[in-house]
Amino acid sequence: MTLHLVSHAEAMPSDTWQLADDSLRPLTTKGYAQATALARHLEAVPLDIVLAAPTSRCIDTVLPVTLAHGLEIRTRHDLLPPGSVALASELLQGRNQALLCAEGSVISDLLAVLAPSEPGVTPDDQVPASIWTVEQGPEGLRVQQHPAVVPTSVGEVGWRRPRRSGVVVGGGGRL
Repeated sequence: MTLHLVSHAEAMPSDTWQLADDSLRPLTTKGYAQATALARHLEAVPLDIVLAAPTSRCIDTVLPVTLAHGLEIRTRHDLLPPGSVALASELLQGRNQALLCAEGSVISDLLAVLAPSEPGVTPDDQVPASIWTVEQGPEGLRVQQHPAVVPTSVGEVGWRRPRRSGVVVGGGGRL
């Protein structure tokens, strides 16, 4: 089992978002560029499943990855704050090579449950598009934090979310 946990790419600040539904808050231009860079960073990584919180910013962060890997996004409400300890247990039972995208606070909570002996993730570590890899090894779980993906150029976005995308598949279900 290998899990790649990703905090969503840079999104429009919540204090400037005018709509009541925060789940629709989009990525910034830099965030779209980070999503493209994330897909490049993970292009050689084998993935079986991609899970995302059902928010525009999380879905848009992993959409380029799913397109590159020919996978669908499975949205999970238990990836919304406050997150779910049950999800962490479910992940430990699986044999998947999974990518998960959520808010930094949920990633922090998942890491605390998955690898309690590892140092915790502090708010300073919750940089947009940060990646943590959790791997099952012979001596237990190992957590590695990677630097946040940085686009080569903000102008090199490479994609924008289609107005109507059939890529996102909702639902919980088993992993």
